[in-house]
Amino acid sequence: MARSHVSAVLLAASLLLTACSEAKTPTEPTAKFLALSPRGQNLAIYDAFVEHLEDHYFDPKLLESAEWRARFAEYRQKAASAPDRLSLYNYVLFPLPEKFPQSHVSVTMPEKMPLAPTSSPDVTAAKVTAPNPAEIDRMTALSRGGPGFDYVRIRRGTIFNFTVGDVIKGSLAERHGITPGWVIDSLSVGPEAGEYKLKAKFLRFTPKEARDYERAFGWTPEGIKTLEELEALKAALGVEVAYDCELLPTRAPFETRQLDGGVTYLRFDDFQDPALHERVLSAIDHAGAAGLIVDLRHNSGGLTTHTEQVLGRLIGNDAYIGTHRRGWLVRNWRTPKKGPVYSGPLAVIIGPSSASAAEITAAAVLDNKRGRILGRMSNGSVLTSQQFPLPDGGIVHVPIMDFVRGGDRRIEGVGVEPDIWILPSLEDVRAGRDPVLERALAEISKSGPGAS
Repeated sequence: MARSHVSAVLLAASLLLTACSEAKTPTEPTAKFLALSPRGQNLAIYDAFVEHLEDHYFDPKLLESAEWRARFAEYRQKAASAPDRLSLYNYVLFPLPEKFPQSHVSVTMPEKMPLAPTSSPDVTAAKVTAPNPAEIDRMTALSRGGPGFDYVRIRRGTIFNFTVGDVIKGSLAERHGITPGWVIDSLSVGPEAGEYKLKAKFLRFTPKEARDYERAFGWTPEGIKTLEELEALKAALGVEVAYDCELLPTRAPFETRQLDGGVTYLRFDDFQDPALHERVLSAIDHAGAAGLIVDLRHNSGGLTTHTEQVLGRLIGNDAYIGTHRRGWLVRNWRTPKKGPVYSGPLAVIIGPSSASAAEITAAAVLDNKRGRILGRMSNGSVLTSQQFPLPDGGIVHVPIMDFVRGGDRRIEGVGVEPDIWILPSLEDVRAGRDPVLERALAEISKSGPGAS
Protein backbone atom coordinates (compact mmCIF):
# COMPACT_ATOMS: atom_id res chain seq x y z
CA MET A 1 0.00 0.00 0.00
CA ALA A 2 1.28 3.48 -0.80
CA ARG A 3 2.62 5.58 2.02
CA SER A 4 0.30 8.33 3.23
CA HIS A 5 1.13 11.86 2.12
CA VAL A 6 0.81 14.54 4.78
CA SER A 7 1.62 18.25 4.73
CA ALA A 8 5.08 19.26 5.99
CA VAL A 9 3.62 21.42 8.76
CA LEU A 10 1.56 18.51 10.06
CA LEU A 11 4.53 16.16 10.00
CA ALA A 12 6.67 18.64 11.90
CA ALA A 13 4.00 19.00 14.58
CA SER A 14 3.49 15.26 14.88
CA LEU A 15 7.19 14.74 15.54
CA LEU A 16 6.90 16.68 18.77
CA LEU A 17 4.29 14.32 20.17
CA THR A 18 6.58 11.45 21.13
CA ALA A 19 9.44 11.55 23.58
CA CYS A 20 10.92 9.42 26.30
CA SER A 21 13.61 11.91 27.01
CA GLU A 22 16.04 13.68 29.24
CA ALA A 23 15.42 17.42 29.27
CA LYS A 24 17.97 20.16 28.55
CA THR A 25 17.48 23.92 28.77
CA PRO A 26 17.68 25.88 25.49
CA THR A 27 20.53 28.37 25.21
CA GLU A 28 20.29 32.07 24.36
CA PRO A 29 21.96 33.16 21.10
CA THR A 30 25.48 34.46 21.68
CA ALA A 31 26.79 37.79 20.41
CA LYS A 32 29.08 35.88 18.05
CA PHE A 33 26.12 34.06 16.53
CA LEU A 34 24.04 37.23 16.20
CA ALA A 35 26.93 38.95 14.43
CA LEU A 36 26.84 36.40 11.61
CA SER A 37 25.11 37.10 8.32
CA PRO A 38 21.68 35.44 7.82
CA ARG A 39 23.37 32.77 5.67
CA GLY A 40 26.06 32.29 8.33
CA GLN A 41 23.40 31.89 11.04
CA ASN A 42 21.53 29.29 9.01
CA LEU A 43 24.70 27.28 8.45
CA ALA A 44 25.71 27.56 12.11
CA ILE A 45 22.32 26.17 13.16
CA TYR A 46 22.42 23.40 10.57
CA ASP A 47 26.00 22.39 11.37
CA ALA A 48 25.19 22.21 15.09
CA PHE A 49 22.15 20.05 14.26
CA VAL A 50 24.31 17.58 12.30
CA GLU A 51 27.09 17.62 14.89
CA HIS A 52 24.69 16.65 17.69
CA LEU A 53 23.41 13.78 15.57
CA GLU A 54 26.90 12.55 14.73
CA ASP A 55 27.98 12.74 18.37
CA HIS A 56 24.95 11.18 20.03
CA TYR A 57 22.76 9.18 17.61
CA PHE A 58 22.41 5.63 18.95
CA ASP A 59 23.26 4.04 15.59
CA PRO A 60 26.38 5.86 14.33
CA LYS A 61 26.89 3.42 11.43
CA LEU A 62 23.74 4.79 9.78
CA LEU A 63 25.13 8.32 9.69
CA GLU A 64 28.51 7.13 8.38
CA SER A 65 26.92 5.59 5.29
CA ALA A 66 27.42 7.15 1.85
CA GLU A 67 23.67 7.75 1.64
CA TRP A 68 23.62 9.89 4.75
CA ARG A 69 26.85 11.69 3.93
CA ALA A 70 25.27 12.75 0.65
CA ARG A 71 22.00 13.65 2.32
CA PHE A 72 23.68 15.86 4.90
CA ALA A 73 25.57 17.64 2.12
CA GLU A 74 22.37 18.12 0.10
CA TYR A 75 20.49 19.62 3.03
CA ARG A 76 23.42 21.86 3.94
CA GLN A 77 23.11 23.45 0.53
CA LYS A 78 19.41 23.97 1.22
CA ALA A 79 20.28 25.56 4.56
CA ALA A 80 22.72 27.92 2.88
CA SER A 81 20.09 29.06 0.39
CA ALA A 82 17.19 29.40 2.84
CA PRO A 83 16.01 33.04 2.65
CA ASP A 84 15.26 33.31 6.38
CA ARG A 85 15.32 31.40 9.65
CA LEU A 86 11.71 30.30 9.43
CA SER A 87 12.38 28.76 6.01
CA LEU A 88 15.40 26.96 7.45
CA TYR A 89 13.18 25.22 9.97
CA ASN A 90 10.20 24.57 7.71
CA TYR A 91 12.09 23.32 4.66
CA VAL A 92 15.34 21.91 6.07
CA LEU A 93 15.30 21.07 9.78
CA PHE A 94 11.73 19.74 9.93
CA PRO A 95 11.80 17.56 6.77
CA LEU A 96 15.25 16.03 7.33
CA PRO A 97 14.25 14.02 10.46
CA GLU A 98 11.52 12.40 8.36
CA LYS A 99 14.28 10.56 6.46
CA PHE A 100 15.42 8.67 9.55
CA PRO A 101 14.31 5.03 9.81
CA GLN A 102 13.78 5.38 13.59
CA SER A 103 11.70 7.67 15.76
CA HIS A 104 12.57 10.54 18.10
CA VAL A 105 14.67 12.68 15.77
CA SER A 106 13.05 16.10 15.75
CA VAL A 107 13.66 19.82 16.08
CA THR A 108 11.92 22.47 18.16
CA MET A 109 11.95 26.10 17.08
CA PRO A 110 13.18 28.73 19.53
CA GLU A 111 10.40 30.50 21.40
CA LYS A 112 11.43 33.83 19.91
CA MET A 113 11.60 33.05 16.22
CA PRO A 114 12.34 36.03 13.94
CA LEU A 115 10.05 35.98 10.93
CA ALA A 116 12.90 37.04 8.68
CA PRO A 117 16.49 38.32 9.08
CA THR A 118 15.80 42.04 8.78
CA SER A 119 19.52 42.69 8.21
CA SER A 120 19.36 40.74 4.96
CA PRO A 121 19.63 42.91 1.82
CA ASP A 122 16.86 40.84 0.24
CA VAL A 123 14.34 41.01 3.08
CA THR A 124 13.50 44.32 4.70
CA ALA A 125 11.39 44.98 7.75
CA ALA A 126 8.77 46.58 5.51
CA LYS A 127 8.21 43.23 3.80
CA VAL A 128 7.60 41.39 7.06
CA THR A 129 4.06 41.37 8.43
CA ALA A 130 3.81 40.14 11.99
CA PRO A 131 0.93 37.71 12.42
CA ASN A 132 -1.91 38.56 14.75
CA PRO A 133 -1.33 36.67 18.06
CA ALA A 134 -5.06 35.99 18.39
CA GLU A 135 -5.12 34.48 14.91
CA ILE A 136 -2.11 32.31 15.76
CA ASP A 137 -3.94 31.03 18.86
CA ARG A 138 -7.06 30.33 16.80
CA MET A 139 -5.15 28.42 14.13
CA THR A 140 -3.29 26.45 16.79
CA ALA A 141 -6.57 25.45 18.41
CA LEU A 142 -8.02 24.47 15.04
CA SER A 143 -4.98 22.35 14.21
CA ARG A 144 -5.23 20.44 17.48
CA GLY A 145 -8.91 19.64 17.62
CA GLY A 146 -10.61 21.14 14.59
CA PRO A 147 -10.61 18.05 12.35
CA GLY A 148 -12.61 16.21 15.00
CA PHE A 149 -10.48 13.06 14.92
CA ASP A 150 -6.96 11.95 15.81
CA TYR A 151 -4.81 11.55 12.70
CA VAL A 152 -2.12 9.30 14.12
CA ARG A 153 1.23 8.39 12.63
CA ILE A 154 2.15 4.84 13.58
CA ARG A 155 5.52 3.23 12.90
CA ARG A 156 6.06 -0.37 11.79
CA GLY A 157 9.56 -1.41 10.88
CA THR A 158 11.21 1.62 9.31
CA ILE A 159 7.98 2.82 7.68
CA PHE A 160 5.24 5.03 9.08
CA ASN A 161 1.66 5.48 7.95
CA PHE A 162 -1.40 7.24 9.26
CA THR A 163 -4.58 5.89 10.79
CA VAL A 164 -7.70 7.30 12.43
CA GLY A 165 -7.50 7.16 16.22
CA ASP A 166 -10.40 8.51 18.26
CA VAL A 167 -13.30 10.42 16.70
CA ILE A 168 -15.07 13.15 18.67
CA LYS A 169 -18.82 12.82 19.08
CA GLY A 170 -20.73 15.62 17.35
CA SER A 171 -17.72 16.78 15.35
CA LEU A 172 -17.55 17.30 11.60
CA ALA A 173 -15.53 14.10 11.43
CA GLU A 174 -18.35 12.11 13.02
CA ARG A 175 -20.93 13.83 10.79
CA HIS A 176 -18.89 12.87 7.72
CA GLY A 177 -18.77 9.26 8.87
CA ILE A 178 -15.04 9.12 9.61
CA THR A 179 -14.53 5.97 11.68
CA PRO A 180 -11.85 4.77 14.13
CA GLY A 181 -9.49 2.35 12.41
CA TRP A 182 -9.83 3.77 8.90
CA VAL A 183 -6.49 4.14 7.13
CA ILE A 184 -5.51 7.62 5.97
CA ASP A 185 -4.39 7.35 2.35
CA SER A 186 -3.74 11.08 1.96
CA LEU A 187 -4.23 14.04 4.24
CA SER A 188 -3.74 17.78 4.14
CA VAL A 189 -4.58 19.92 7.17
CA GLY A 190 -3.61 23.56 7.28
CA PRO A 191 -4.51 27.23 6.91
CA GLU A 192 -6.06 28.27 3.65
CA ALA A 193 -7.87 31.52 2.79
CA GLY A 194 -8.31 32.47 6.44
CA GLU A 195 -9.69 29.09 7.45
CA TYR A 196 -8.16 25.81 8.60
CA LYS A 197 -9.09 23.21 6.02
CA LEU A 198 -8.98 19.44 5.95
CA LYS A 199 -8.75 17.45 2.75
CA ALA A 200 -8.34 13.71 3.13
CA LYS A 201 -8.87 10.34 1.53
CA PHE A 202 -9.56 7.33 3.73
CA LEU A 203 -9.76 3.59 3.17
CA ARG A 204 -12.77 2.06 4.94
CA PHE A 205 -11.27 -0.92 6.72
CA THR A 206 -13.23 -3.53 8.63
CA PRO A 207 -12.18 -4.11 12.26
CA LYS A 208 -10.20 -7.21 11.23
CA GLU A 209 -8.46 -5.33 8.42
CA ALA A 210 -7.71 -2.45 10.78
CA ARG A 211 -6.16 -4.81 13.33
CA ASP A 212 -3.99 -6.54 10.71
CA TYR A 213 -2.91 -3.17 9.35
CA GLU A 214 -2.02 -1.79 12.77
CA ARG A 215 0.07 -4.87 13.54
CA ALA A 216 2.41 -4.64 10.54
CA PHE A 217 0.74 -2.59 7.78
CA GLY A 218 -0.53 -5.93 6.52
CA TRP A 219 -3.53 -5.97 4.24
CA THR A 220 -4.16 -9.03 2.11
CA PRO A 221 -7.74 -8.92 0.82
CA GLU A 222 -9.09 -12.27 -0.29
CA GLY A 223 -9.47 -12.95 -4.01
CA ILE A 224 -7.06 -10.18 -5.10
CA LYS A 225 -4.42 -11.54 -7.49
CA THR A 226 -3.13 -8.55 -9.44
CA LEU A 227 -2.03 -4.99 -8.75
CA GLU A 228 -4.86 -3.73 -10.95
CA GLU A 229 -7.41 -5.59 -8.84
CA LEU A 230 -5.88 -4.15 -5.68
CA GLU A 231 -6.05 -0.59 -7.02
CA ALA A 232 -9.66 -1.13 -8.06
CA LEU A 233 -10.50 -2.34 -4.55
CA LYS A 234 -8.76 0.64 -2.99
CA ALA A 235 -10.79 2.94 -5.21
CA ALA A 236 -13.98 1.20 -4.11
CA LEU A 237 -13.02 1.50 -0.44
CA GLY A 238 -11.87 5.11 -0.74
CA VAL A 239 -13.75 7.96 0.90
CA GLU A 240 -12.78 11.56 0.13
CA VAL A 241 -13.65 14.25 2.66
CA ALA A 242 -13.10 18.01 2.72
CA TYR A 243 -14.32 20.59 5.22
CA ASP A 244 -13.36 23.70 7.18
CA CYS A 245 -12.22 22.73 10.64
CA GLU A 246 -14.17 23.97 13.65
CA LEU A 247 -13.12 25.01 17.12
CA LEU A 248 -13.77 22.20 19.60
CA PRO A 249 -13.46 22.07 23.38
CA THR A 250 -9.92 21.38 24.53
CA ARG A 251 -9.39 18.11 26.35
CA ALA A 252 -7.75 18.59 29.74
CA PRO A 253 -4.47 16.65 30.06
CA PHE A 254 -5.61 14.99 33.30
CA GLU A 255 -8.79 13.35 34.51
CA THR A 256 -9.65 11.12 37.44
CA ARG A 257 -13.04 9.93 38.70
CA GLN A 258 -14.76 7.07 40.45
CA LEU A 259 -16.52 4.44 38.34
CA ASP A 260 -19.08 1.83 39.35
CA GLY A 261 -17.97 -0.34 42.23
CA GLY A 262 -15.47 2.20 43.50
CA VAL A 263 -12.98 1.63 40.66
CA THR A 264 -10.67 4.60 40.05
CA TYR A 265 -10.30 5.92 36.48
CA LEU A 266 -7.12 7.87 35.72
CA ARG A 267 -6.20 9.50 32.41
CA PHE A 268 -3.08 11.57 31.90
CA ASP A 269 -1.70 12.62 28.53
CA ASP A 270 2.05 12.89 29.12
CA PHE A 271 4.89 11.90 31.43
CA GLN A 272 6.51 15.30 30.93
CA ASP A 273 4.95 18.06 33.03
CA PRO A 274 6.14 18.01 36.68
CA ALA A 275 2.88 19.41 38.09
CA LEU A 276 0.84 16.89 36.12
CA HIS A 277 3.17 14.11 37.28
CA GLU A 278 2.53 14.94 40.93
CA ARG A 279 -1.23 14.75 40.33
CA VAL A 280 -0.78 11.35 38.67
CA LEU A 281 1.20 9.93 41.58
CA SER A 282 -1.33 11.30 44.05
CA ALA A 283 -4.24 9.75 42.13
CA ILE A 284 -2.53 6.33 42.14
CA ASP A 285 -1.69 6.62 45.84
CA HIS A 286 -5.32 7.44 46.67
CA ALA A 287 -6.92 4.79 44.42
CA GLY A 288 -9.10 2.36 46.33
CA ALA A 289 -8.71 -1.38 46.57
CA ALA A 290 -11.59 -1.95 44.12
CA GLY A 291 -9.31 -1.33 41.15
CA LEU A 292 -7.49 1.20 38.97
CA ILE A 293 -7.89 1.87 35.25
CA VAL A 294 -5.05 3.88 33.69
CA ASP A 295 -6.01 5.41 30.32
CA LEU A 296 -2.96 6.15 28.13
CA ARG A 297 -4.78 6.44 24.80
CA HIS A 298 -3.66 10.06 24.33
CA ASN A 299 -0.37 9.86 26.19
CA SER A 300 2.57 10.92 24.04
CA GLY A 301 5.37 10.04 26.44
CA GLY A 302 7.81 12.08 28.48
CA LEU A 303 10.64 11.79 30.96
CA THR A 304 12.29 8.53 32.00
CA THR A 305 12.30 9.55 35.66
CA HIS A 306 8.54 10.13 35.65
CA THR A 307 7.98 6.84 33.85
CA GLU A 308 9.90 4.77 36.38
CA GLN A 309 8.15 6.49 39.31
CA VAL A 310 4.71 5.72 37.87
CA LEU A 311 5.73 2.15 37.09
CA GLY A 312 7.13 1.74 40.60
CA ARG A 313 3.65 2.31 41.93
CA LEU A 314 1.97 0.10 39.31
CA ILE A 315 4.24 -2.95 39.05
CA GLY A 316 6.25 -2.85 42.28
CA ASN A 317 9.65 -1.92 43.68
CA ASP A 318 12.83 -2.95 41.85
CA ALA A 319 10.82 -4.43 38.98
CA TYR A 320 12.32 -4.86 35.50
CA ILE A 321 11.09 -2.31 32.95
CA GLY A 322 13.41 -3.01 30.02
CA THR A 323 16.94 -2.55 28.73
CA HIS A 324 18.59 0.45 27.08
CA ARG A 325 21.34 -0.27 24.55
CA ARG A 326 23.90 1.69 22.59
CA GLY A 327 26.64 -0.36 21.00
CA TRP A 328 28.47 -2.21 23.77
CA LEU A 329 26.70 -0.19 26.48
CA VAL A 330 23.80 -2.07 28.11
CA ARG A 331 21.75 -0.64 30.98
CA ASN A 332 18.91 -2.51 32.64
CA TRP A 333 16.09 -0.20 33.67
CA ARG A 334 14.22 -0.99 36.89
CA THR A 335 11.67 0.75 39.09
CA PRO A 336 12.80 2.45 42.35
CA LYS A 337 13.85 0.08 45.12
CA LYS A 338 11.56 1.76 47.65
CA GLY A 339 8.27 3.60 47.56
CA PRO A 340 4.49 3.12 47.69
CA VAL A 341 2.96 0.42 45.47
CA TYR A 342 -0.67 0.07 44.38
CA SER A 343 -1.81 -3.50 44.99
CA GLY A 344 -5.38 -3.53 43.68
CA PRO A 345 -6.60 -4.84 40.29
CA LEU A 346 -5.11 -2.91 37.38
CA ALA A 347 -6.05 -2.33 33.75
CA VAL A 348 -4.24 -0.10 31.23
CA ILE A 349 -5.87 1.27 28.07
CA ILE A 350 -3.73 2.08 25.02
CA GLY A 351 -4.21 3.03 21.37
CA PRO A 352 -2.31 4.30 18.33
CA SER A 353 -1.65 7.67 20.00
CA SER A 354 0.04 5.93 22.96
CA ALA A 355 3.72 6.57 22.33
CA SER A 356 7.12 6.19 23.93
CA ALA A 357 6.82 6.16 27.74
CA ALA A 358 3.14 5.20 27.45
CA GLU A 359 4.11 2.14 25.41
CA ILE A 360 6.89 1.24 27.81
CA THR A 361 4.41 1.45 30.69
CA ALA A 362 1.93 -0.87 28.98
CA ALA A 363 4.66 -3.36 28.05
CA ALA A 364 6.03 -3.42 31.61
CA VAL A 365 2.56 -4.08 33.04
CA LEU A 366 2.15 -6.97 30.60
CA ASP A 367 5.63 -8.41 31.08
CA ASN A 368 5.33 -8.31 34.86
CA LYS A 369 1.85 -9.91 34.66
CA ARG A 370 0.51 -7.03 36.71
CA GLY A 371 -2.74 -6.29 34.84
CA ARG A 372 -4.72 -6.38 31.61
CA ILE A 373 -3.94 -4.19 28.59
CA LEU A 374 -6.91 -3.19 26.45
CA GLY A 375 -7.52 -1.11 23.33
CA ARG A 376 -5.57 -0.94 20.08
CA MET A 377 -1.93 -1.37 19.03
CA SER A 378 0.34 1.38 20.32
CA ASN A 379 2.39 3.77 18.21
CA GLY A 380 5.78 2.03 17.90
CA SER A 381 8.01 5.03 18.77
CA VAL A 382 10.01 4.21 21.87
CA LEU A 383 13.66 5.28 21.66
CA THR A 384 15.17 7.25 24.52
CA SER A 385 16.09 10.71 23.33
CA GLN A 386 18.00 13.68 24.67
CA GLN A 387 17.67 17.36 23.88
CA PHE A 388 20.64 19.39 22.65
CA PRO A 389 20.71 23.18 22.12
CA LEU A 390 21.03 24.91 18.77
CA PRO A 391 22.82 28.27 18.61
CA ASP A 392 19.63 30.28 17.97
CA GLY A 393 17.78 28.88 21.00
CA GLY A 394 16.19 25.95 19.16
CA ILE A 395 16.50 22.33 20.26
CA VAL A 396 17.35 19.11 18.45
CA HIS A 397 16.02 15.85 19.90
CA VAL A 398 18.37 12.91 19.29
CA PRO A 399 17.68 9.25 20.09
CA ILE A 400 20.64 8.18 22.20
CA MET A 401 19.55 4.67 23.22
CA ASP A 402 17.67 1.72 21.76
CA PHE A 403 15.17 -0.04 24.02
CA VAL A 404 13.94 -3.61 24.41
CA ARG A 405 11.21 -4.90 26.71
CA GLY A 406 11.10 -8.24 28.55
CA GLY A 407 12.05 -11.21 26.39
CA ASP A 408 14.48 -9.03 24.39
CA ARG A 409 11.58 -7.74 22.28
CA ARG A 410 11.63 -4.35 20.56
CA ILE A 411 8.76 -1.88 20.70
CA GLU A 412 10.30 0.58 18.24
CA GLY A 413 8.68 -0.08 14.88
CA VAL A 414 6.52 -2.81 16.43
CA GLY A 415 4.24 -1.29 19.04
CA VAL A 416 2.62 -3.00 22.01
CA GLU A 417 -0.32 -5.27 21.30
CA PRO A 418 -3.03 -5.33 23.98
CA ASP A 419 -4.16 -8.68 25.26
CA ILE A 420 -7.75 -7.52 24.64
CA TRP A 421 -8.05 -5.69 21.30
CA ILE A 422 -11.12 -3.46 20.93
CA LEU A 423 -11.94 -1.03 18.12
CA PRO A 424 -14.80 1.42 18.82
CA SER A 425 -17.34 1.69 15.99
CA LEU A 426 -18.89 4.83 14.55
CA GLU A 427 -22.11 3.79 16.28
CA ASP A 428 -20.22 3.76 19.59
CA VAL A 429 -18.96 7.29 18.91
CA ARG A 430 -22.41 8.60 18.04
CA ALA A 431 -23.95 6.98 21.11
CA GLY A 432 -21.24 8.33 23.39
CA ARG A 433 -20.13 4.83 24.37
CA ASP A 434 -16.58 3.82 25.25
CA PRO A 435 -16.46 0.04 24.74
CA VAL A 436 -12.80 -0.12 25.77
CA LEU A 437 -13.44 1.50 29.13
CA GLU A 438 -16.54 -0.66 29.62
CA ARG A 439 -14.51 -3.82 29.02
CA ALA A 440 -11.71 -2.61 31.29
CA LEU A 441 -14.22 -2.09 34.09
CA ALA A 442 -15.61 -5.59 33.50
CA GLU A 443 -12.09 -7.08 33.67
CA ILE A 444 -11.36 -5.22 36.89
CA SER A 445 -14.61 -6.49 38.39
CA LYS A 446 -13.61 -10.08 37.58
CA SER A 447 -10.37 -9.70 39.51
CA GLY A 448 -11.95 -8.56 42.74
CA PRO A 449 -10.48 -6.25 45.44
CA GLY A 450 -6.89 -6.91 46.37
CA ALA A 451 -6.08 -9.04 43.32
CA SER A 452 -2.80 -8.50 41.54
